[in-house]
Amino acid sequence: SITLWDVRRGLHGGAVAAAQPSSSSSLPPAALATITAHQRAVSDLSWNCHDGALIATSSLDSNVHVWDVREPRETLKLRSFSAHTTGTTSRVCWSAHSRTLLSVAHGSELRVWDVRRETTPLFKVAPAHTATITSLHWWSSPRWLLSASHDRTVKIWSVDGDGMKVVATTTTTTPIHSAK
Repeated sequence: SITLWDVRRGLHGGAVAAAQPSSSSSLPPAALATITAHQRAVSDLSWNCHDGALIATSSLDSNVHVWDVREPRETLKLRSFSAHTTGTTSRVCWSAHSRTLLSVAHGSELRVWDVRRETTPLFKVAPAHTATITSLHWWSSPRWLLSASHDRTVKIWSVDGDGMKVVATTTTTTPIHSAK
């Protein structure tokens, strides 16, 4: 489940979301709402920097959901995307340069979705890595997407109208858990 807290009285204002195991039907102290829609554990979440009311969640159930949390107690599920595979969805990341582009890691597969269309991803690379993708990050340029993996590589992808292609790869001596 995803729990939302109001932190307007905090330093920066806004809302905070955290993924946590579903252990109770009651809200944690000071929580605004709890969103429960995935069938398995939530693996990642990402706020849309262009619209602070949109959040994307990924799960071990291989699904990604996009939520509108303007009214936390009446949260709306706007879109759902499925890997249509037996693999899990490990990471999700909104593009910092587009209101509608969402990158998703399904095991070693990488997809970029336009959230206005639910049926098929804009781009799909399978396999993007030889092991589970552990980190996704849109670079400072709207065209560059970074992925990291347990296969000990970090890849920078060019994403444009012609598709996705690797423009740089760095290999390390140990599995990578996070990269930005």
